[in-house]
Amino acid sequence: MIRPFIVATLLALCVPAAFAQETTPDQALECHDNGLHYVIGIPAAGGGTSFRVGDFTAPDQVNPCSVDAPFTREFFADDGNQLYFQAIADDLLVLTESTGPQYFLVVYNLEPGPILRADAQDVEISELGVHYYAPAGPATPQTCPRYDELTAGGMGAIIGEERFYAFTTASVEPGKGTRCYQTP
Repeated sequence: MIRPFIVATLLALCVPAAFAQETTPDQALECHDNGLHYVIGIPAAGGGTSFRVGDFTAPDQVNPCSVDAPFTREFFADDGNQLYFQAIADDLLVLTESTGPQYFLVVYNLEPGPILRADAQDVEISELGVHYYAPAGPATPQTCPRYDELTAGGMGAIIGEERFYAFTTASVEPGKGTRCYQTP
């Protein structure tokens, strides 16, 4: 169970550190941690990254940042999509999943699994939650000023509606804005 006051407090402390990416020159690993869990991103041959998550067992433990490090969970993208790290705070791991102009926002509760998987664009993470735009339907020249530009070359266009996933309530709240996006 997510404890809202713990999540909000830890996010305020952890989110800035979550965006700092350390890499080892010989293996190009992505290494992230928040004092509770460490995340090791291993580049995949076809692009994107596979993520292994381990748990710290002592307060002074450092992220092992190695392909040989012990891990308790591993995350791979579905349907040939690629995963990208966004943040880790408390027991929450925030990833995006994509191979093209459209992507999914995936928030995992590391105890026990995903708590949000949403088709998402323009993801922004703050200490309060995750702001994004979700598809609402097809775009038209009347609803999308960039329709001709987005549909050039045989691509499609959709309208995205603003959404906010609040960490404190573990719920998605609607926003007021809309945007146009290109789709395959």
